[in-house]
Amino acid sequence: MTEAVALKPDLGRFGVWLPSRSITPDLAAQIEALGYGAVWIG
Repeated sequence: MTEAVALKPDLGRFGVWLPSRSITPDLAAQIEALGYGAVWIG
């Protein structure tokens, strides 16, 4: 079971939810720089 935990990405406790049309690679990089672990695309 330890191996499965090691494969799980650490997305952090908080993320950002955005509509699919508004996400760009630059915006994703800025969100990551703010400390968010995930961007969910709707």
